[in-house]
Amino acid sequence: MSKSDAILKKQLDNTIGSPGNLKRRRFISGSNQDQHLWKDGGLTFGINGVSYGSCDFAWYTEDSWVDPFDNQTYSEKPQLVVEATDALNTRSFGDAQVQRIHHGLGSFRCNVDTVYWLRSVDDSERLQEYVPGTAYFLTDFYQKQGLTSSYLVTTNLEDIRELVELLGNGGNQSEKYKKKKKEILQKMHDYFFNFLQKEYDGNWIRYLAGEQIFKTFENKWVKIMPGVRKQNWLDSSKRGGHIFVSKTIASKYLLIGSNLFDPTKNTLNILWPLMPRADYDEINISKPNDKEWRLLTKVENANTRIVTNDEIIGLSDIQKKGVNSLQNANLNRAPFKTNKNKLMREITSGLISGRITLN
Repeated sequence: MSKSDAILKKQLDNTIGSPGNLKRRRFISGSNQDQHLWKDGGLTFGINGVSYGSCDFAWYTEDSWVDPFDNQTYSEKPQLVVEATDALNTRSFGDAQVQRIHHGLGSFRCNVDTVYWLRSVDDSERLQEYVPGTAYFLTDFYQKQGLTSSYLVTTNLEDIRELVELLGNGGNQSEKYKKKKKEILQKMHDYFFNFLQKEYDGNWIRYLAGEQIFKTFENKWVKIMPGVRKQNWLDSSKRGGHIFVSKTIASKYLLIGSNLFDPTKNTLNILWPLMPRADYDEINISKPNDKEWRLLTKVENANTRIVTNDEIIGLSDIQKKGVNSLQNANLNRAPFKTNKNKLMREITSGLISGRITLN
């Protein structure tokens, strides 16, 4: 457990009690207990035998609950789950803010109200709009499928305290509790759409292009992920898998939220330009039980298709050499960062013009 994780858990523990019949489950000291499944006393949720990331805090009641992980009935029912991050206070301008959103996705998809709390103080970084946007569109999508849970994003600890108080005093069906959830969801909606209007005049195509999501000449939706390479999963010192899972999820639900993408008909091609199919197959063989890999390729893969560089048709010899030169390079340093950005612009323009296609 990192120092910042401990601080967040202590703040939750010291600020919010257990009103009514609620009880708390949390692990403040250094412990891996949160990585155990809910049914085993932990803070990890899953569906049909596949677990998502561990969460940080939960309030529950001593009621029977059918756990979607194994469809068995247990005696402790989760009512509200929190995934917390200090990303706004660690100079995290973008991707790091979203990298844990898939942790809370597990409890949310188990039909448990979930809060992704990004702690904010006076000098915190700006919350990236796509974080609340993603959770808002996730909630909208799954509620249309029959879920009653909400995936809430907030920077305000007071929101969580109020939710817990209302939950403990009236239960999750009380009008006051439902009203508070709607209030937070509306803030999330407004935060995203105000940004979209201010920065892009409400133009979804331009906004998505800024997120490297676009339509090809062949009318295929593509999300380019320039940094995905096999070392993100095979090198234990790297945690890129967290970001790539969450960014893929975010991209899909932003696209669904734009109403430009029909999830019943369309596919989002997740393009990994720096990964050959052989590396993909190697990860599949050597890391079949890796949590992030399974989520990306086998669980949260509806409406998505992973495309490796072997399936890019039309690259020039120079571009192919560029791909090879970047596969083991430090992409955050010169000249590799500049070369990567140039290559991705060329691939993007080629796909849009039709000079480059996907197999």
